[in-house]
Amino acid sequence: MRARFRFPFLIPILFLLVACVSAPTPTTATPLPSPTAQTLPPAVVETSPPIGSQIGLTTPITIYFSEAMERASVETSIRSPDVERFLFIWLNDATLQITPVQPFPIDKEIQITLGTSVKTARGLNLPQEVTLSYRTPGLLTVTQVLPAPQADAISPDSAIVAAFNQPVVPLGAEAASLPVGFTLEPAVNGRGEWLNTSTYIFYPDPALAGGIEYTVRINNTLKSTAGTPLDAKSPNQAWAFRTALPEVLEISPATRTLLPIDGKIQITFNQPMDKASVEAAFRLQDAQAKLVTGNFEWNERGTVVTFVPQQQLARD
Repeated sequence: MRARFRFPFLIPILFLLVACVSAPTPTTATPLPSPTAQTLPPAVVETSPPIGSQIGLTTPITIYFSEAMERASVETSIRSPDVERFLFIWLNDATLQITPVQPFPIDKEIQITLGTSVKTARGLNLPQEVTLSYRTPGLLTVTQVLPAPQADAISPDSAIVAAFNQPVVPLGAEAASLPVGFTLEPAVNGRGEWLNTSTYIFYPDPALAGGIEYTVRINNTLKSTAGTPLDAKSPNQAWAFRTALPEVLEISPATRTLLPIDGKIQITFNQPMDKASVEAAFRLQDAQAKLVTGNFEWNERGTVVTFVPQQQLARD
């Protein structure tokens, strides 16, 4: 027979041990270090036009800073070997527009420096000098002309053209406000226009006279849109060409061929003609030297005239 042992005093101890094991141990959170704000120095973040680009002689330059600036310190620190003074316009506390009081030099590398005395509104200095570099264009020149200088036998209804090395008129400008590109001697009626910002073309109307020398003179008051004047020493400031003499290119029907009794006579010239002088000089005679009356019809360009008899011609 097995002996039974009883240990009633162990039960409270077991409960106490279980409670000690299952109860969570309280923890204390470790505080994180507070971030320290870093103070960044001021900077030039952008310019317009961009650094390194070509600018006009009086082009405003806009400087964008990274933060609000102390305006007086910026204005007094800006210097340039090419310009004595600038006009300053603040668009806001971080954006400054500068314009040269006198035009920049022509065809030159332009440098504008911001010194380290530049300060922000918080009193921080520019860490190092900032240099803005640009290029100005050269003088305005004529690069191509039509007709070519000293050209001969030019069709009188040809257009006259002058092309320049840089824009002379702004894109999209009103035609009535634009200057003429050149004049002709002797004076000619017609229509002149800018084909684009740097090419001027003149359409004579009526056509030029045949067998005449014309001189084209460039308008010496022209300036490029960048502000550079015309180079007085460049070629093609003036040039001359001669128009072709009037010439009959074709007669139809051909001479010494049978002519229909209701036949029309057509004459083609090498250029637009003075209609009155041609009609006055035209004669159609029969075998007895009697003049045949008729009417004249011209093509639109004035280069082809057709004589239409008012009645049938005599046979044979």
